[in-house]
Amino acid sequence: MGMFYQYFSIEPQRWNALFNGSIPNAKKHFAASATWGHVEVDLPDPETQKSEYLNTLWNLASPNIVALAEHVSQHGISYRGLSEESASLLDSMIAGFFCQEGLESVLKYTVEHSNGLSQYAIEELLSRSLTKKVGGILGLGSRVSVGQPVKLAQWLKTGRRFGTSEPPNPEDKYFFLESDEIEVMLSEVRALLAVDRNWKTKNFESAVRKELLAALEKASAEKKYLFARYT
Repeated sequence: MGMFYQYFSIEPQRWNALFNGSIPNAKKHFAASATWGHVEVDLPDPETQKSEYLNTLWNLASPNIVALAEHVSQHGISYRGLSEESASLLDSMIAGFFCQEGLESVLKYTVEHSNGLSQYAIEELLSRSLTKKVGGILGLGSRVSVGQPVKLAQWLKTGRRFGTSEPPNPEDKYFFLESDEIEVMLSEVRALLAVDRNWKTKNFESAVRKELLAALEKASAEKKYLFARYT
């Protein structure tokens, strides 16, 4: 089964509520999100037995996950001072927020992708940031296609750890954009699409427009945050 980039929009107040004390037992939500897929016991129903579900997973969570959940609930998402092992665990925890068994019931996020976007489509999109010669035969009759330099769009491929300029663990690639960054990313993606150059793979352009561009435009119009993960 292939892997694709998936996009989710979130109301800013819902995201911020995770870290400002507005959500009781936020640390247990974090731990449950990181633990549910690694236990082999029957769990209470998360909808009808919410407290029991959270308490059960809190008690089953590893010491590392408990410590990280407490760290996030006290300091927000911060990689400062974390070992690489803990930082990778935080990558996994954050990526896990955006699934039904994660924090869907808390974040009430909106799925903005249809089929997801392949890494190859992203790579071809980003290749349009570079100036290159196109057309012609054996170098004759070619023309220069000027690329569109970008700043934020590089994170479309590698992901970016929250609050840093570092890529996450390759197994848990994600990025998170607040409103001002969405506007920059939207401008860069539009500029890349406008580069006067044919696409090597014809359906990649339409996929970028349908999956990525549409998600950015919708998040911008609705003044939401945007989260992406590669899964």
